[in-house]
Amino acid sequence: MDLKDLYRDVIVDHNRHPRNFGRLDPADAHADGFNPLCGDRLTMYVNLDGELVFPVANVLKERHLPFIFSTGYGRVGLPEAFKDYEVLSKPFTVEELKQKLGIPADTLIGRQRAA
Repeated sequence: MDLKDLYRDVIVDHNRHPRNFGRLDPADAHADGFNPLCGDRLTMYVNLDGELVFPVANVLKERHLPFIFSTGYGRVGLPEAFKDYEVLSKPFTVEELKQKLGIPADTLIGRQRAA
């Protein structure tokens, strides 16, 4: 099996058996996303129940999923395990977020609407 076949099989399996799918209630926050390159849509719900975000970040790191931290404290308070990760200081603009994520400035993200 070559890499192309493996990729296809993973995509087909995920389509047939989605994981981590469904609405989380109650959620502290949620965000909608759209990837115009492939048409994928994503809604992410987060409920930290008063806990720190680092256990979530550990899971993302273990799964090799890209992420950045957004905090009003900058790098202060980030554990050593995350010292090399990007930090976006609050408050921030959509343009600053796009720049950190490497998204072209004219790309709509989240719930933005065209003017």
